[in-house]
Amino acid sequence: MQTHATPQPPLALLALPLCCALWALACAIPLPCVSLAQPSPTPIVNAVHSIPPPPPSIEMRVAHSDAIVRARPPAVAGHIRTIPSADKCVAPTYLPVIVFHFPVTEYIKGSGGDALSVEWQFGQAWMFEDGHTYPTKEEAERALTSQLEHRNATWETRDALLFLQAIQPPGSASATTDTYKFTRIWFNHYTLDATDKPWLPLADAAHTDAAPAYLLDSKPAQGADALPTISLAQLRASADAIAALLKAGEGIEGYENCARLQLAIKNESIYNPPVSRPPATDEIHQICRR
Repeated sequence: MQTHATPQPPLALLALPLCCALWALACAIPLPCVSLAQPSPTPIVNAVHSIPPPPPSIEMRVAHSDAIVRARPPAVAGHIRTIPSADKCVAPTYLPVIVFHFPVTEYIKGSGGDALSVEWQFGQAWMFEDGHTYPTKEEAERALTSQLEHRNATWETRDALLFLQAIQPPGSASATTDTYKFTRIWFNHYTLDATDKPWLPLADAAHTDAAPAYLLDSKPAQGADALPTISLAQLRASADAIAALLKAGEGIEGYENCARLQLAIKNESIYNPPVSRPPATDEIHQICRR
């Protein structure tokens, strides 16, 4: 009598229960956290400037600023900001923030109330850095105390001109109207000894007339005896010229960045004369509208 073998199910069907069991076991076992954070890209510095870069011109500072104000001496405070991690496996860090609260006497660029705050984060040396954070709040508080005690407060008792950039808080669709950061082009230090110099103190602390002058540097130019200054009228003229330059390119894609680049080229030529003549301010519009 002929016998027939019992048909066997395909091998894949036999393996299915085992796969399901292994999958259930894997899902039941908590996996260790693996950081998904990606390394920060290496910043690329625009080759327009020399190393170290020259101080930015008043025109550059005006073009990069959202607000320019005349202000009275500030009250100074600080706080610790908690920086959450985008990776749930990584603990938050803590950022010391120094805050200058300025009474405002005039807006030369922009508009706002009669007082504003300016935040500064220690450790923002280059334009690419976000400030130095600490793994614990206690370490950040100690660092903040040290930063407040050892900051250069030489000019804080004088009225000043401030070049400021707006701050857009994380998750917000718009910038704040009463909290700023110092305008930063190359470096983030705000004092008159630094490169960018966004804080220009009154040249004469006792000056009370309607035509004040403000210091441009903490040391005389080469061959000069007096500290360099800028008058309020000179600053207003520069602010008006840059406003007209930028307005002329409204609606042209990339125009504003192009104009700022040309101003940097013009400024660089003062310190490192180029082979060809740099553009004059009134020529930049023709270059950048193309």
